[in-house]
Amino acid sequence: MQKTKVVTIVASVAYFCLLTWVIIFKCNLLTSDLRFGYRSINLVPFDKIANVGHFFDYLLNVVVYVPTGFYVCAFLKDKPIAHKIFVIALSSILFEVAQYAIALGSTDISDVISNTLGGVVGLWLYCKTKNCRFFNIFNLCMIFVGIPLVIFAVVHTALVFSIYLS
Repeated sequence: MQKTKVVTIVASVAYFCLLTWVIIFKCNLLTSDLRFGYRSINLVPFDKIANVGHFFDYLLNVVVYVPTGFYVCAFLKDKPIAHKIFVIALSSILFEVAQYAIALGSTDISDVISNTLGGVVGLWLYCKTKNCRFFNIFNLCMIFVGIPLVIFAVVHTALVFSIYLS
């Protein structure tokens, strides 16, 4: 296996762990900060966009999903663009369904749309940068920043959760 492919696999695993932490656990390190048992569904797109806080939340969803477009392109190079967009949208839908299933937040169609838009931006950026060194630098950043953050978050959350149970 090529060295670049191994780096891409490791970086994508780190990214998807971070993405899960951001989307499902809302970047919380303490289980006491999570809203267990909270569950809602919003099927009206961008109904709260006039609120500045919600606008930035939608914008954050776009930004946080850009790497998804990169990784979908890296792993599905020979697939048509519609297939890649479907995979991005499906991953966002699965995150929203998971939030609802484990009752950790609101399931919102606006998040699916924002995440998918971010993934499409990532697809576009990948097409523009695939022949330059940017992608390898991006992978290395995900590894050297992402993996320590994932390890810290998992260990810290496990310790807090074990204290919470005892």
